[in-house]
Amino acid sequence: MVRLVPRRLGRLLGRRHLSAATADASEPGTGACCFPPRDAGLVSNVNFVAGTIMAGREVFPLFSAAALPPGTMLRQFPYLDAVQENAWFAFFAPLVYRDGDPRHHDSALLMQLPRSQGLAADPVFRVPAATRALYARPDFPEWRKRTHATLGPLLRPAPAVASAVETMLADLPAPRIGVHVRHPSHGVEQGLVLFADYFGAIDRLLDETPDASLFLATDTELALAAFRLRYGTRVRWQAEAVRSSIDDLLVWADAAARGTVDAMGFVDGVGHQTHYRLAAAGGGADGIRAGVEAATDLFTLARCDSFVCTLSNFTLACSYLNPDQRQILVAWRMV
Repeated sequence: MVRLVPRRLGRLLGRRHLSAATADASEPGTGACCFPPRDAGLVSNVNFVAGTIMAGREVFPLFSAAALPPGTMLRQFPYLDAVQENAWFAFFAPLVYRDGDPRHHDSALLMQLPRSQGLAADPVFRVPAATRALYARPDFPEWRKRTHATLGPLLRPAPAVASAVETMLADLPAPRIGVHVRHPSHGVEQGLVLFADYFGAIDRLLDETPDASLFLATDTELALAAFRLRYGTRVRWQAEAVRSSIDDLLVWADAAARGTVDAMGFVDGVGHQTHYRLAAAGGGADGIRAGVEAATDLFTLARCDSFVCTLSNFTLACSYLNPDQRQILVAWRMV
């Protein structure tokens, strides 16, 4: 485990989000477009890409500093590396819209395409309140199937990620229960969610399927310790993934009690989630590693029969990657 310690506030002062104003004036537009990274989490970016595809555009993510407007500083997106021409390929397969389509590999071509920040996407892919409303719609099961029919063949893991997923699944006897536990600073989005909320939902599933295995995706060592104490050898996880230590969470809790927490969970301008810390450090190899781990979590969760979760970008992505997955939300609040 890489232990991530707090960084000084000064490292973050003056940094700004990549805003919608940087998108090409032709948006929403039609035709092929280049998608530079948004200043958000990896799976948030995936959902913006997915929504743009569903809006009828052939979109090509270009996860490269060269694709960003000059002077852009990323606070939430660390998944870039100077040695990666397009870091998307470290996490996901190239997007191929027709047989023999080579365009995604041509970064020079992508740099010439109109830019999109995904604003043409249906709000269900990019606005949390719309996502929440989608889950309450009577046609949501059919929406999942229709969306999967388009996106399933396109959004595929990179070879290294696919291999890691298969290795993980080989150690997870069916039926499989996936669980996603987020850093508690996500309380600004999901409200207070306790381990007891997860345990209650999981225990009810285990009453139905006593032989089920558990896969835990989490960015905190506290969640890992709690689940190991509760479920023992039944639970599996990515053993070497970057996570916040229990002491890191104590530092965050103390800072949150003393300071001001913004809508993204930053305390007095300092982000305590792992990808915030990595972004503050400039991403690089550690950022790529974290992206591979996030993509591995995503595709492993999507292969689970049931998914116990809060409403998040992971939850939405799994809903269309596996339209037959049973999703059990332990918290509905997402602002």
